[in-house]
Amino acid sequence: MSLVSLLLLGLVAGAAFLLIARKVDYSEGDLLATGLLAAAAIYVVFAVVWGENTAIRFEAVGLTIFMLFAFLARRFGIIYVGVGWLLHIGWDYLFHMVGPAQHLAPAWYPPFCIGFDLVVGVYIIWMVFGKQSSRL
Repeated sequence: MSLVSLLLLGLVAGAAFLLIARKVDYSEGDLLATGLLAAAAIYVVFAVVWGENTAIRFEAVGLTIFMLFAFLARRFGIIYVGVGWLLHIGWDYLFHMVGPAQHLAPAWYPPFCIGFDLVVGVYIIWMVFGKQSSRL
């Protein structure tokens, strides 16, 4: 599958996640924060599967960084989760598409995740600056 197809598929999956987040009987902001943590935790799982201790530690640091954004969102506002999702694009690209950890995840996963991260992060930022954050 082409890079563009994977990015588009990630965008569609991210949009579906947002639709679900808006419909479930649960805080939308909490679900979006939990999704960010899940996106980071998946890479920890990949590292565990490979059994590389250095990679596990590296991915655990990444998970901790994204946990910090979730914590900041609970304390100061959902915009931090939006920023976290957008920064996760850099994690996907710099470490898993072209960087030292590109062997950990299946080749299709980082571009898919970039599309997903992009639509979710932009949605949150749009909601905050569009003054529609009461749902979040």
